[in-house]
Amino acid sequence: MLVTRSGGGPLAGVVVRVVDAFGTNRGQLTTDVNGAAGTYSLPEATFTFQVFSQSLIATRSITIVPANDGQAIDFPIVSTAGSIRGTVRQPDGTPVTGGFVQIAPDAVSSVVASATIDANGRYAIDAIVPGSYTAFANVAGRVTPSAPFVISAGQPVVVDIKGSAVATVRITVSRNDGTPIPGVSVYVYDGASTFYGNSATDATGRVSIPNVKEGPFVASIFTSGAFTLVVSRAGTIVRDR
Repeated sequence: MLVTRSGGGPLAGVVVRVVDAFGTNRGQLTTDVNGAAGTYSLPEATFTFQVFSQSLIATRSITIVPANDGQAIDFPIVSTAGSIRGTVRQPDGTPVTGGFVQIAPDAVSSVVASATIDANGRYAIDAIVPGSYTAFANVAGRVTPSAPFVISAGQPVVVDIKGSAVATVRITVSRNDGTPIPGVSVYVYDGASTFYGNSATDATGRVSIPNVKEGPFVASIFTSGAFTLVVSRAGTIVRDR
C-alpha cells in the first residue's frame, strides 16, 4: 500500500492499521520514506484501512478479492495534518551532525513525534495534527528548545533551532578563613531547575561542572554525610561578544 498526499508526494512515518468488519485489528505497518506500508496478508473480505499520525487522519474501505491479490493499492489522503522542516545549528551557526528532534504540544509535556538529525543538521517531521507545539533538539544529551510554533492543516512550517553556548563552571568551596573544603557535593541547575550535573570537591576544594548553558544557574553545596544543604549561590553564563 502506498500512502500519498492528495496533491502528490509520499506521506512517511504514518501508521496504517487494518480493521475487519468485527472491529478486530488485523495488523498495522508504518510507512517508509516513500509512503509505502509494506504487504498485508488478508483473506477475502472487506476491511477498513485506517491511517494514523498522532490521531486518525483518514479511513478507506477496501474489499479483498483474488483479482487484486498482490496488487499495490494507492491511498491518496486529503490530509488535515501539517509538517515541519528545519536545521539544527551549533551556537556558532554550523550545522550539528547527529542527534534527534522531538515535538510536544504546548498544553502537555508528552512527546508526540520525533525525527533524526542528518549529517547536514536537517530534520523533517510529517503528519502533525494542527495545534501549538515546541520542538526540542537533543544533541549529545544537550536539549535545546525551539520557539513555540503553530501547525496548520496541510501547511509546512520551517523551525530552525540554534543551540545555546555552553561553558564549564568551576567552583571553589572554602571556609571563612579561606581553607578549602574537600569532599562536599556541588549540584548545578539552571534558572528553570534543569539539572546540569554534580561532583564532589577535590582536595583543594575545587569542582568543575561542564556543559552549562548560557544564562542563569544555581550552585548548591551539600555536606557529604547527612546530605544537608549548606549554601546556594547564583551565577550567569554570558557568551563572549
